[in-house]
Amino acid sequence: MVVVIIYAAALSFTGTVGLSLLLYSGIDYFRDSRRWASIIEGLAGVIIIAYLLAFHLDGFTESVSRQLFFGGPTTTAYVALPALLALVTTDFLLRRIVPLVSGLVVPDDTGGSEETSIGGTVRSRRSVLGVVVGLIAASQIGGTSALRGMLQSPIPEDDGISEFDRQVSFDAPFFPTALDFTDDGEYGYLTNRPSPESGNIFRFELPSPDQESLEFNKVASDLSEPHGIEVSGETLYTVDNGSAVSGKYGEEEGYNVLQDSNGKVIAFDIESDGSLSNRRTLISNLPVVNNDHALQQIETGPDGRLHLSIGHIGGQKYPEMFDGKEYTPSAEDHPNAQYLGTVISFESDGSDIEIMAEGLRNMYDFTFDEQGNLFGANNDGMSMRSRAHESLYHITEGANLGYPEYGTFDTVPTEEEILNPLWTLDHSGSTGVETTDKLDGDVQDGVMIGSSSTGDIVFVPVERENGGVYAPELLGDEPTVIELNDSPIILEAGPNGSLWVGSTGRDDLLSIYQPS
Repeated sequence: MVVVIIYAAALSFTGTVGLSLLLYSGIDYFRDSRRWASIIEGLAGVIIIAYLLAFHLDGFTESVSRQLFFGGPTTTAYVALPALLALVTTDFLLRRIVPLVSGLVVPDDTGGSEETSIGGTVRSRRSVLGVVVGLIAASQIGGTSALRGMLQSPIPEDDGISEFDRQVSFDAPFFPTALDFTDDGEYGYLTNRPSPESGNIFRFELPSPDQESLEFNKVASDLSEPHGIEVSGETLYTVDNGSAVSGKYGEEEGYNVLQDSNGKVIAFDIESDGSLSNRRTLISNLPVVNNDHALQQIETGPDGRLHLSIGHIGGQKYPEMFDGKEYTPSAEDHPNAQYLGTVISFESDGSDIEIMAEGLRNMYDFTFDEQGNLFGANNDGMSMRSRAHESLYHITEGANLGYPEYGTFDTVPTEEEILNPLWTLDHSGSTGVETTDKLDGDVQDGVMIGSSSTGDIVFVPVERENGGVYAPELLGDEPTVIELNDSPIILEAGPNGSLWVGSTGRDDLLSIYQPS
């Protein structure tokens, strides 16, 4: 984070010096009968601005602008305060050095401060400084928010997504992790993790409108950290993260966990009564960092292939691996280390594994919308250079999200193509992800994301044009559509167009919501 802060601050400082020189050059040109000083000021400003535009344009369009407009108060201050310092420094030097060089310093009768008299006109840049400092302070307090308000398209009050009504809540098995339904809508399947070593799969029948409880029948067990589940036809797919453990650990133990990991993709046949049979391993020996950065959600894409997200190494858990900013996972760490931080796709029998996207830090959940677009929320944390912020992505074939080398706001070499986030989220700990086009009712098109840190479910609007996807609310804050007292781990559209939310915390619940 230090590198990107220093770089953005340096650009902000230098750019403001150049603009200040141009500003003062214009002022002095009309107020100074001997215009050589203003010409020198102007030339210096032009040289500085030309240099920045020629060699650091990407820095302004990426690092500076994105920290200023997409960051919070702290990241905004990283850019605004150096600009203020540059203005004060430039004003001080011009007010002292230029008059000194030109021999035009005269005493101030009121108390020893210095004012300059050029061409018979008495002036003091203290007044200019006072006005500008006041404007800078005002803009720091409210200007950025006002600019956001002018640039973003306000979300209408009557947008169909303003709130959800909870229909019913059912007690669920301890710590539910993933949910899916059979194609005919008869059964639902839920995974949970009562402990890191022993997870289960439960089957339940969809409830009637007046039903007050669900009966969960255990149909599979002995799964380690089953974070994802997918039902496709008469087959159920899930993951087994092996001996992955939670917690922070040092270099030696961290290496051992990764080296010894054996993540698996497991498949079952679904019988007519909803029971599972013919358990089999489709893929084995996948890399697992820990039970947080593990094999996560599994989904069937529009091409019929299965897609699986795999977490990458977290800098705060493996600090030694990031020393020198040169660490790259290799076969010495794990024979399939190339799959760390990726979305892989494969055939229904586990064959033909391909990397669809790379550069993920950790994506607990992702989902395909009805048009086949893949959306996922990438968890935040330190990269080798700076911070990767919590962000929503539209993941495309061959995309690179930049981790572990780059953070969200880093400037990257022009020859590298790093996928920009669709939206930078205000919260952390993103969990379940679901799109609204799978729900019944007149709802605005977008993506819902759960947060384990806030206990809320937020909404990000999306629009589609010419085959692309974009967020129309350029600089807006994502609204909260459901407030929970627990952590919403699961977001899944049900067969009847309702939203199913699995949560844990004070209670373990499976709740059904309908758009208002």
